[in-house]
Amino acid sequence: MKARIVIPMVLIGLFSVGNAYAMTNTQAKHLEELASNVNTTALAKLEAAAKSGDGTAQLFFGNYWYAKKDYAKADRWDMAAITHYEQAAMQGNANAENGLGLAYNDIQGGLQNYTKAVYWYEKAAAQGNADAENNLGINYLHGQGVPKDSAKAFYWFKKAAAQGNDGGETSLGICYYLGLGVQKDYTKAVYWFKKSADQGNADAEGSLAMAYYNGLGVQKDYTKAVYWIKKSAAQGNPLSEGMLGDNYYRGLGVPKDYAKAAYWFKKSAAQGNPLAEYTLGEFYYHGYGVPNDSAKAIYWWKKAAAQGFAPAESALKKHQV
Repeated sequence: MKARIVIPMVLIGLFSVGNAYAMTNTQAKHLEELASNVNTTALAKLEAAAKSGDGTAQLFFGNYWYAKKDYAKADRWDMAAITHYEQAAMQGNANAENGLGLAYNDIQGGLQNYTKAVYWYEKAAAQGNADAENNLGINYLHGQGVPKDSAKAFYWFKKAAAQGNDGGETSLGICYYLGLGVQKDYTKAVYWFKKSADQGNADAEGSLAMAYYNGLGVQKDYTKAVYWIKKSAAQGNPLSEGMLGDNYYRGLGVPKDYAKAAYWFKKSAAQGNPLAEYTLGEFYYHGYGVPNDSAKAIYWWKKAAAQGFAPAESALKKHQV
């Protein structure tokens, strides 16, 4: 397994306007991820916040039930989130406008509407809401509800970052790292990743780690890379969990340890990371850090293959499954 440049591209900002919007997007998303990993405490917290009328919690509680394929519950909580934000958004509250845009953008299933998401992001961004500026940039980057336009994405990321928004800083760093809407500049990418990582942004921590792994914009340093990837993985970032597993597998910046590698691949795979699912299958097949178990190997290869991950498809074909 070679080192990979893996940059998280789904970046969403934080928003809070008093008690009615007590939970940040990052907090709610983290609770949803933990709940999906059978963390009953996190599920209880998310449910309690949703029932208290927290729109952010309602949105991610709905997403939790959608992943569980309980579409009735998912629709119930998704509609609760939309209703929650809609009332304040109609009165011109910028945070609520951004929240409503986020709800339409991230809701799973038939209620998702990128055009409406962009409409509300634009209204909030027009009031200088940094989270909405970052979210609008993301939609331009992916062509969701608007024509794909990396230059416009860069414009909005830059505005958000100028306000110290950690999501905008991370997004701007990615633009410089990959040359999206601007000429590649690894030094500037690292600058923005560091600013965001210093605010505790898990995506920025993971991105900064990749810069140290690859020696892009900074001198290659596996020790510093591991420092940042551990901070990101500790927040439940699935890509960073997978990268930390890879570090332990190959002994990069840490002693080689197949058991610890398997531990982190399991955590990442549990969140649906296809690379981690495939790799975990390989671990079970070869007995790396886990007991040899062909049935479990096939199970994880099938999970990865269901997401179109070619190496997993090849593994299943090779073993005539």
